Amino acid sequence: MGLAKESTALTSLLRNLEPFAADIERIGATNRLKRLEEANQAYIDLQFERYIEKSSKHSGDVKAARAVAAAYKDIIDRINAQILLNGDEGFASYVKA
Repeated sequence: MGLAKESTALTSLLRNLEPFAADIERIGATNRLKRLEEANQAYIDLQFERYIEKSSKHSGDVKAARAVAAAYKDIIDRINAQILLNGDEGFASYVKA
């Protein structure tokens, strides 16, 4: 089970055990369940912080990057066409073999 699913399952389990608090106290498991709940909550908090951090990252202008890539490809195509037609003498400084 992945961490997110495990956390969800633990949250559900702990919620389902709430009506049995007296029985849990009687068998001496209250502290263990409390530590389990605290660890699960710490995981949830870290995941939330990670989500906020990821959502605040700037992904850049994808349209502008595509336009630059298209212009670069056009330039490369034109240079290659010139090399095919006229040879590579004038383009040796631009093109590495």
